[in-house]
Amino acid sequence: MEADIISARALASLSELLGYAEQHLKTSGTALFLKGENWEKEHEEAQKAWSYRCEAIKSKTHPAAAILKVEDIVRV
Repeated sequence: MEADIISARALASLSELLGYAEQHLKTSGTALFLKGENWEKEHEEAQKAWSYRCEAIKSKTHPAAAILKVEDIVRV
């Protein structure tokens, strides 16, 4: 699949989601991942195996949650 945009909510860790994105997202695509209050820890862990640009957009429904807008995903 060569999707322009993919999204996920409450599916897997960020590292796992990046693996799915790598398989299904076109190189210039964008992933939107709705993550809970542990998103920063998941982001730190994911950076050990992945290179990507990430913009954290503050959730309007939970003060500690975020929507992660992820692009340029490459496994390192």
